[in-house]
Amino acid sequence: MLRRTLLFAALLLPGLAAAQGLPDIFATARTDLHPATVLATFAPMTFIENMIELPDGRIVATSTFGGRVYLIEGAETTLLAELPGAHVLCLERFGADLIVTANGPAPADSHNPPGLEGYPTEGALYRIALDGTVEKLARLPEAMFANGIAKAPDGLYLIAGSARGKIYAFDPQSRETRVWLEHPALAPGQVFPIGVNGLRVVGDQVYFANTGQFTLGRIDYATRAVTPLHEGILIDDFAVAADGTIYGATHAYNSVVAVAPDGARSLIADASSGATGSTSVRIDARGDLLVSTGGNANYAVLGLTRADVVPSHVLRIDLP
Repeated sequence: MLRRTLLFAALLLPGLAAAQGLPDIFATARTDLHPATVLATFAPMTFIENMIELPDGRIVATSTFGGRVYLIEGAETTLLAELPGAHVLCLERFGADLIVTANGPAPADSHNPPGLEGYPTEGALYRIALDGTVEKLARLPEAMFANGIAKAPDGLYLIAGSARGKIYAFDPQSRETRVWLEHPALAPGQVFPIGVNGLRVVGDQVYFANTGQFTLGRIDYATRAVTPLHEGILIDDFAVAADGTIYGATHAYNSVVAVAPDGARSLIADASSGATGSTSVRIDARGDLLVSTGGNANYAVLGLTRADVVPSHVLRIDLP
């Protein structure tokens, strides 16, 4: 299992050398740290990948390496569900329940590339009810590393296949999945094989982060026309504010960055805020930010050591 976990960690941010070897993409960014509050803390190596706020204010968070889904209610955190052998990534509302992307364990007829047979890279979608009931909705045998997920205007769910560099569409009525868009802007980068990652739908626009290409872009849902927005920026998952500002989790850069529509960048949280290994960002009901962190749990991939691993968090970052 450890070997499989390390392989999956390599898919999360492969090819990155030690932190000091990363390009200094935020050299000109303004530092404007906002007040941060830790809402929940998890043991080192938990790797909180994603979270979402429920209508009643509770928060559901996913743990990639543990295949676990947690429920945060005030100061109490409880285990909501567990998917043995799977790596749980991102989640979205699914009626009164949740839909999550997960990877592995790969069945014998998996479409994984040669050399990766049996590893947890085949994608799947699961429904998780708030009573902890788990139902597998669909296999995604072609997706490989199913990652970000967002609900489209017509009720379909869009899923980022990060290793293939494609976006898939899942129909919750028929439970069928198809390729929705394949485009060079979604493809994996040259340094490491991760393409489209985080997804957010705002109105009729689909925003995406391409971690491997260090870019952010937008897709018109009706025409599927792709518009590049920003380059030279590493974003894992992100949120889009009403004024067009993108708040992104920078993962290996241990921060949260605000990217204005004109491209101006401000670091609004860093390791001192608790944002080590930041993985995702959402805007909560108050209009502030919720941020999940991995705490350097994928330390080997980042060129770090086990001593660099810190607890994972769910944070609230205050916005003006």
